[in-house]
Amino acid sequence: MVDTADYQVWASHQGTATSAGPAGGDFNGDATVDRLDYAEWSRRRVAKRTWYVATDGSDGNPGSEQAPWLTIRRAASLADAGDRVVIRPGVYTTPANVKHSGTAEAPIAFVAGGPGVILDGSRDNSNEGFSAQEKRHLHLEGLTVRGWFREGIAMYDVDGLVLIDVTVKDCGIRRHKWDHGVSLERCDKFTLYRVTATHNYANGIYVVDSDDGLLRQCTADENDGTDGSDGILIQNARDIRLVACSAARNGEDGIDLGGFEEHVGRDSYNVAMIDCTASDNRDDGFAVSGTNGTQFKTHDVTVRGCTSRGNGGAGIQVYQRASQVSLEKCRFVSNLRGLNFHSSAHDIAVVGCVIRDNRAENLSIDSSVKNLTMKDNVVD
Repeated sequence: MVDTADYQVWASHQGTATSAGPAGGDFNGDATVDRLDYAEWSRRRVAKRTWYVATDGSDGNPGSEQAPWLTIRRAASLADAGDRVVIRPGVYTTPANVKHSGTAEAPIAFVAGGPGVILDGSRDNSNEGFSAQEKRHLHLEGLTVRGWFREGIAMYDVDGLVLIDVTVKDCGIRRHKWDHGVSLERCDKFTLYRVTATHNYANGIYVVDSDDGLLRQCTADENDGTDGSDGILIQNARDIRLVACSAARNGEDGIDLGGFEEHVGRDSYNVAMIDCTASDNRDDGFAVSGTNGTQFKTHDVTVRGCTSRGNGGAGIQVYQRASQVSLEKCRFVSNLRGLNFHSSAHDIAVVGCVIRDNRAENLSIDSSVKNLTMKDNVVD
């Protein structure tokens, strides 16, 4: 769900506050209180300690501004709650695994000290680029992660994760179907803001078994190592919002919402795509799926103000018992098919949409689809 809590003052003493949120919690001034306000607060907060990493440093140094460390790995192993790691521009070639957790009041932040901070895996033959397991409240900002053997960024059981202005590209050198650009597994309360994933072997951004997340202005293009490479794939997830995200020229779907049959008994629900765009993908622009069996359900999905165009499959496909799907004020144009509903999908509403100029047909509605409402649409 959207975070609507007011932010508090932390680490204050008489006459001074090191961190504070304005009235109502709108810290970034966009007139909306959401998880981005917490991310902006984190950017401005006064760190408990600030460490430095530079390509001319040494891991034998104290990590100070005058004597920085050489590797992000060294910083990731030592940084603790409330610390900020400033990484100076340059190319770093050692993978980093975070060893400690932050807290909501004192996250651990890894930030670029300027443009051109690159974590490069071209000389590595076994690892993920930046990773963490069973940690909390980690923030990563301004880095480019490229060319890793496996995932570029891999997070497992990491709650309170924030990625801002991060680019992940050319990862998955071993050419495995699970080598994603960004992979989040069992990561709750996460924020991805202006994250770009491109030219990765598997999915650009992969989120599974994760709840209460925001993806805003994320871009996933040309992730096409396999026919199954989606731009953004969200599986078995709950309370997820995708806002103003785009996915183009990927190996399968642009943005795919649904379930994964190995995750028995976990439904996907309360997922929304708002003002997103999917174009020129090999298969569907958007896909919403449940399962062929009865292990789980996908339901309560909202797609509003989105555009799907030029895709090799449908503008949007809803299938495999997906239910309670609402399409509102969307455009599905110049795809192979406009809408493709089948395999016992049910309780679908299509309201105020434009569905036109699709090459094979505008509407492909299977007889197994039940409780379909079409209202105020333009279909031609």
